[in-house]
Amino acid sequence: MKRWAAALLLVLLAFGAWLAGRHQALSAPPVWDQQVYLWQRVWSTQHAPALAASRDLFSSLRILALQLHPREGLRVMPVDTALLKQDGRPLWLVARLDGSQPRWDEERLYSRLLQLVQQYRAAGLSVVGIEIDHDAATARLPQYRDALRRLRRQLPADVQLSITALPAWLDSPQLTALLRQVDSSVLQLHAVLSPQQGLFDSRLALAGDRRAWSMNTLRRVIRQQPLHSRWQVKMRPQPQQNGLYDLIIANDGPADAPLPTAVTLAAGDCLAADAVGRYRLDSTATQLRFIRTGDELVRAGQSRPLGWLRCQHLTPGGIRVTP
Repeated sequence: MKRWAAALLLVLLAFGAWLAGRHQALSAPPVWDQQVYLWQRVWSTQHAPALAASRDLFSSLRILALQLHPREGLRVMPVDTALLKQDGRPLWLVARLDGSQPRWDEERLYSRLLQLVQQYRAAGLSVVGIEIDHDAATARLPQYRDALRRLRRQLPADVQLSITALPAWLDSPQLTALLRQVDSSVLQLHAVLSPQQGLFDSRLALAGDRRAWSMNTLRRVIRQQPLHSRWQVKMRPQPQQNGLYDLIIANDGPADAPLPTAVTLAAGDCLAADAVGRYRLDSTATQLRFIRTGDELVRAGQSRPLGWLRCQHLTPGGIRVTP
């Protein structure tokens, strides 16, 4: 599930958002643009440096403005308007309408959206569009189309309309008519680390995000640069403990990477050794093999504990890292 209290900043189509031109000009060549979601309920001091570092990557920001949920009703999200004004990039206001609600109070919802546009503009923000994020069932696309048509009629001429589209809709004969009601659409894709961990957060990185790409990795992804991993095992002697070393696995590459599958050390005359963190130890008389037991993404320039050992003899160059 999405962590509302943490930064929830989703990249629009991780390798670049394709924003279609107005549907009256479908024959025009596609326009490639990079934008980013700020899917945020709680803003923190980490947002200012993250936004500043992303200015060369994303032309516009898409802000979670309100949510319609069966339990919470219609909820307007608190937004750091001062920070967004300082940032100065164009904004899209996103309305998240829960997919379990096939119908909603259109008059109340649309009136609130228009009020937010006016409110943000009065605060000096450049609101250029509204996005509706609604996971409609494929069978209900005609009803969704009609609701979008009614919203379109109420929007000011200078406010664009966008929707989040689902891959399940792609084979529907109703999709073309639906897309005619909007200026652009964003295909919603998710990558998953594991069913237990839920959605993987490929987001605009904040310092406190443990499951998000770092800004450097995000930049390399967007620019389609290779994501090389380069690992180094560092041995730190314990003070006044002859032959006792702490082992550290360090990510010295240019991009974030999952922990290596295994690390093998050629060593003899080892009195004791053990693994720590996300590794277990499998040892023989001539080698120590640290085997990964859990997944973790390590940012470029960061390190994790691997284990410790007390050995009388370590083979020079006898360290092998298996990605």
